[in-house]
Amino acid sequence: MEIEVAALPATSRLDQALLRRLTAMINAGYATAEEGIWRDGTTRTDAADLARLVARGEILVARVAGRIVGAVHTRQLDATTGQFGMLAVDPVHGGLGVGGALITAVEDRCRARGLRTVQLEILTPTAWTHAGKAALAAWYLRLGYHVVRVGALGEMYPDLVAKLATPCEMVVYRKDIAPLPSELATRGLSSRSPRKPS
Repeated sequence: MEIEVAALPATSRLDQALLRRLTAMINAGYATAEEGIWRDGTTRTDAADLARLVARGEILVARVAGRIVGAVHTRQLDATTGQFGMLAVDPVHGGLGVGGALITAVEDRCRARGLRTVQLEILTPTAWTHAGKAALAAWYLRLGYHVVRVGALGEMYPDLVAKLATPCEMVVYRKDIAPLPSELATRGLSSRSPRKPS
């Protein structure tokens, strides 16, 4: 199965049918992935919010045979750090590598822009273990991300606290992204670690 990932062009912000499909896919994915965390009626995003992100070139989509089967939001945090979130995959294509392809595309995009680190955040209940969140955290660890900070949701997103159905904390992960071997070769460098002196 070939998965193609690319940023939506800014003009897609005017495509209301596309925005509705993306909104439905993302909200459906988060309703399952974050079940029990939010109060009833809380959604992850809406078409207006997506339109703003698309206009800034911050939404990447994954396609299989021309059909959108996944999406992710990515942006630059500072001079050296990129971030992604709102990762969602069509359930029909779950477990087929779509999420991994989206993350690889984010990392490649950040690397191409000269960034050195990629960050993500996982909202995690503090009073009980959320199986989906635990599995997600383990997946990111396997992909090379590591925890750099744990903080109360109210410290980072105070406007969201009232929407919670259970106390949560925000776990921040980061991954250092080294230049690709081809980039190093262009600069006359090696991707191998220097040997320790004997």
